[in-house]
Amino acid sequence: MQITHMTYTRVAHGVTPPQLIPRAHTAGVDKFLFDHYGALRTKAQKSDSPMAFFFDSSAKDLFAALQTGSDPDFFAAAHTVAARLIGEMDGRMEPGLLICLRIVDGDTTSAAVLKLEVVTPNSAVLDKLDSGEEVLEAVTNVLDAPGELQKGAVIDDVRDGSDVIVGDKLTKDALYFPRALGIRTEARARDGAAELVSAVSNRLPSITARVVEALPTVEKSTPAEVLQAISTDVPELTEQVRTEITSVLEQQPRPVRRVDPKAPLKRVVRAGGITIQGSVSAMRSIGWDIMPDGRWRITIDVPEEPTSEYR
Repeated sequence: MQITHMTYTRVAHGVTPPQLIPRAHTAGVDKFLFDHYGALRTKAQKSDSPMAFFFDSSAKDLFAALQTGSDPDFFAAAHTVAARLIGEMDGRMEPGLLICLRIVDGDTTSAAVLKLEVVTPNSAVLDKLDSGEEVLEAVTNVLDAPGELQKGAVIDDVRDGSDVIVGDKLTKDALYFPRALGIRTEARARDGAAELVSAVSNRLPSITARVVEALPTVEKSTPAEVLQAISTDVPELTEQVRTEITSVLEQQPRPVRRVDPKAPLKRVVRAGGITIQGSVSAMRSIGWDIMPDGRWRITIDVPEEPTSEYR
């Protein structure tokens, strides 16, 4: 594996990216970046990374230039990527180091865009001297560790239906990164079940419990196929209702295009500042009734004595 092209620049709200040039890199830096690149690929191979696609054809062209373009095309594309990312950043976003790479591994040529941020301003490492003595050395501005990167994108992606591998730890505040790169991530299949149940609950609350019971009886598929499969047990899921629900799921910030009906679901009950949550099976012991004075009483039927703690 070898890095044939590499450049980087600081990105932050309001800065203007300079003209980007080739950057020298040591074997140690290469190993650090290979680990980031490999961690992203491994997660995709294990289906732990969300499927993602380009919604902006110009962004797809930028990645193609990073992957296989001429030297001038590579650095021009990297500059455009930096400018697009800075354009999406505001004062809430952490500054960072944007790194654009071309990596050749055998017959595979890939492009990677990584935004690394300082996660530990002050730290230390254990270093071994030529004498064999181990000494503690101070280091500053420690960047994201491989496997913990929130903001990274790699092509090519060999998964069917996915254009690009993206960092799978994207919080809501980090979604500006794929948006700047013209990328939209899908919801993971294991999260799709909860999204589907939520959409059903918003459309027909009275059937939610039966939908939850029916889901584990069908296989992983698209929302439309999952809803059709359980409509035998839940006839209120007419073709029109199914179409409305799938449309809602498609319009989510992370479109729901795959659903794992056997993914574990949690049920959450909230009232009067109290939150009770647990697995669907455990929460069957929860019930509530309205009292004569209009107040509500929640009951929990469990086989052991409750415990409490303060946090």
